[in-house]
Amino acid sequence: MQLRKRVIIPIIVIIAAAMWVSRQQHIVTAQRTLEETKKTLVEASNRLETTTLELAASREGLRQQEENHRETSAALKKSKQELSILSPESRWATLPAELPHWDSESPYVWVSKDIVKEVRSEPFGPDGSLVPQAAFVLVITPAQMQQLNATLPKLLAEYRELESGNVRLTDEHLPGNSKDGTAITVSWLPLPEEGARLKSQFEAVLRNVLGEQRTELLLASDDGNLGTEFGQLGQNSETEQKITLVRHANNSFNVSVKRGYDWLSTAAPYAHRQDLDHHIPKHLRPFFAELLDAPEQ
Repeated sequence: MQLRKRVIIPIIVIIAAAMWVSRQQHIVTAQRTLEETKKTLVEASNRLETTTLELAASREGLRQQEENHRETSAALKKSKQELSILSPESRWATLPAELPHWDSESPYVWVSKDIVKEVRSEPFGPDGSLVPQAAFVLVITPAQMQQLNATLPKLLAEYRELESGNVRLTDEHLPGNSKDGTAITVSWLPLPEEGARLKSQFEAVLRNVLGEQRTELLLASDDGNLGTEFGQLGQNSETEQKITLVRHANNSFNVSVKRGYDWLSTAAPYAHRQDLDHHIPKHLRPFFAELLDAPEQ
């Protein structure tokens, strides 16, 4: 019995010691966890304080920006008002929010470049020179226009000189003109190969001076007239071209022009016979001098 007591007591002591050690370990672990939690809370508190300060600074910055925007808008409005007094047309200088835009009070029209490409016009004169209206629309400087018009007419004149050697007089007049006058008709075959070469040079000059974009706008608005001038008639390049001019007893004129499938007729009184130059190319005019230059009767 005495032996059993001696065995039990140490066991109890060992168990108690083990429990105490375990509890101490839990306490230490809890203390460490508490310290880490406190540290995390401090860091979170610091971050919150920093974020609060940053938010306050952002709000102040936003308020300052809004105030600056109001001041800038007011100053801009005042400047526009002052500028409109000094330069009335400046009020139309602001791009509208949407295009195209029509303002009945404005002397200007805002359109996109794509629209300009769709507008059919005659950017080149009868001699191949660039007309002032086209230069104005595409913001072509006087120096650029002078450079272009020193070269472009020469290229068209070179083709027309070649074409002149292919022109002949004929008695087969175009129908549609009154028969009570004197008629002269010329016919010729275009020279598509020579024309293609010179037209390519013509377009190269445009691109060299104006760049690709403005050149494409010019050619698109020309609607193929340039190709016709250089004998580029597609399937009609082998078709005989004709011009018939009739001078009537009252000194008025009728002219008919047939180029491929294109055919037109128009009239002009003697006093306005220079209007016919639009339909009779300069290199063909000598063939009609007998009628055009004869004095009025």
